[in-house]
Amino acid sequence: MIKIRLYSEYRDALGKKEIDISKEQMTLNEIIEYISNNYTEEFKKIAMQNEKISEHMLVMVGDKQVNSLDYIIKAGQTVKLLTTAHGG
Repeated sequence: MIKIRLYSEYRDALGKKEIDISKEQMTLNEIIEYISNNYTEEFKKIAMQNEKISEHMLVMVGDKQVNSLDYIIKAGQTVKLLTTAHGG
């Protein structure tokens, strides 16, 4: 099982703090598609820009930042989806 932890606007958009996906492995792109198809299509719009991870989304798997939609997440891993900090 892959655990997805949602923070900030992603938690608000889905109305959930966590999602468990019963798969042995998935790419980040497949996870985004899964969430969009099973919860809200709006998620894909805020998670991706021009077929890439949105510049406003920070993806962490364990203590590693993920920058590729092709990154493979395996069962037992936790994906954290956070918004990037913006200041001025």
